[in-house]
Amino acid sequence: MEVFQQKFSQVDIHAASKHLGGQWLSVTSDDMPNGLLAWDKVLVNTSVGILEITAHTQVRSFEGASDDYACLTLRSSDGTHTTMTSTRSSLFHGRGETVKSIWVLRDFLTAAQIDGESYQYVADVGLAFELSTQWIAISLASHRTEAICVSRAPTKSELELPHLEDRWTSTTLERFDYRREWILLNLEGVGQPGNE
Repeated sequence: MEVFQQKFSQVDIHAASKHLGGQWLSVTSDDMPNGLLAWDKVLVNTSVGILEITAHTQVRSFEGASDDYACLTLRSSDGTHTTMTSTRSSLFHGRGETVKSIWVLRDFLTAAQIDGESYQYVADVGLAFELSTQWIAISLASHRTEAICVSRAPTKSELELPHLEDRWTSTTLERFDYRREWILLNLEGVGQPGNE
């Protein structure tokens, strides 16, 4: 089985994990009119610094034809090289709370075709932050665009995350199996699978 991956690099993981134990300040984006959906870039501001989460598309052809697939990259930023407009929006939910844990949201899509061919697509689609009294997740809103969803809930199980598997529908010729894994980060940046 061929495996196609769009996972965070170790540099990405390290950039995120260093915010563990920091104090949450805000989530900021240029275009976040309702506080739930942003475009291209979101900044997570903590007492440790700024984590820049950027969405972009890459052309891939593992489904038999070329198509755009969204992916995320992470990087530490001091804010000096981050271009944002003066119309930026900020969410201050959780301000001052401790970042207790950070989870990578990893999607697995396995396709099995009637002729026996199969492939798997593995993509890191977001981060979930456990704060002292709530959870905030920043994830792709779609596998096709640079839209980023910001979700907030009192508990992990109450987070309403986008259903990215909706892009793939099983037919009589091809069956798709989808699952999401939550990977807990530690201070070294090395993740370990956790319970969903």
